[in-house]
Amino acid sequence: MLKAIILDMDGTMLDTERASALEWPKVGEAFGFEVSSSFINYLMGLTGIQRMERLREKLPDRNDIEEIVAYLYQNVRERIKNEGVAAKPGLSELIAYCESRSLILAVASSSPVHRIEELMGSHGLLHHFALIIGGDMVTRHKPDREIYDLTAARLNLTHDEVMVIEDSRVGVAAAYAADMKVILVPDVEAPDELMLSQCEACVSSLKEAISVIEGQLSRDRLWSVNNDVT
Repeated sequence: MLKAIILDMDGTMLDTERASALEWPKVGEAFGFEVSSSFINYLMGLTGIQRMERLREKLPDRNDIEEIVAYLYQNVRERIKNEGVAAKPGLSELIAYCESRSLILAVASSSPVHRIEELMGSHGLLHHFALIIGGDMVTRHKPDREIYDLTAARLNLTHDEVMVIEDSRVGVAAAYAADMKVILVPDVEAPDELMLSQCEACVSSLKEAISVIEGQLSRDRLWSVNNDVT
């Protein structure tokens, strides 16, 4: 029986990943390396440490990886400070729907908790969420399943009692590894066959995710009737 919806933040609820994608070409120009769309996609949905590890794989001859990442983060912070960060389309409708169905809302994001609280707080979203789990609360990060295992445990729910909404390859892989149903709402990275095979559904907006959730609730109700569960 579905009881909770767990959402990623970056690229799923808030349009932060696009800010990073827009800044990467400037970083490449400043440090003298080529930045392609596949390069940007390879670095999406990661923690800072994971991003540096992948940069070392991509740029093995560089000894300034930490400076590159610091420059990126500085530029992203400035962009967000100057332009703000938009909520993704359909977020308010999704929250209202979930609350109307008494579904618990939780966050499972690779970002540290202080950043989640800062960005979500700026949109007045925090009071809607019963639980926030950040990347600084786990030792293994997406695509590892740990963050989703921890979120379910803190909610005192089994994995089949939650549904996850994600936007990235690593996020989808993490939820899938945790045996949770995943709704994919693609952001910067276009989904491939592997991502699609790991999802319950792929939709174009958070508003469209509502119909997927409603479908699951309908199946749960039918199961309850057929099995005489009260």
